[in-house]
Amino acid sequence: TFVVDKDGNLTLNDITANNLTLSGDINGNDATLNNITLNNVTANSGVFKGEFSTSMSGGSRVTIKEENEYGTDGTYGSIRVYDNNNDKVIDIGFKDGNENSPYISITSGHGSTLSIISIMNSTGVGESDEVWLDTMYGLRFFENGILKKSYPAR
Repeated sequence: TFVVDKDGNLTLNDITANNLTLSGDINGNDATLNNITLNNVTANSGVFKGEFSTSMSGGSRVTIKEENEYGTDGTYGSIRVYDNNNDKVIDIGFKDGNENSPYISITSGHGSTLSIISIMNSTGVGESDEVWLDTMYGLRFFENGILKKSYPAR
């Protein structure tokens, strides 16, 4: 149904629109939009609810799950990165619904432990400090690509 008031304002109810073109502002309160494709969106503020994924079809992607959404693995809110084999390779979040139990997990995919975690600080052109945590060789410190100190894994 639709109603046009004496000032020419149009009110529409229960509308189905195909190939709709809009311009100007769109305002709404407590609206729900489902299965929407948006391009070049700028959000000045907002709250994210549910789960966000950079790809719904699997493979390489990043997912963000809101803090009060429990995962099937007992996690509470998370940021996850998946490789092109659909294996979780980075997982950041809270365990067991406890905001005081943050965790970071990095794997090489296929459920195996990552062999190297690298942290680098480039201090200038050709200058860098780097720390490697390696499951085979242990903890290693590099300066400008040269090993300076190491602690064995075993």
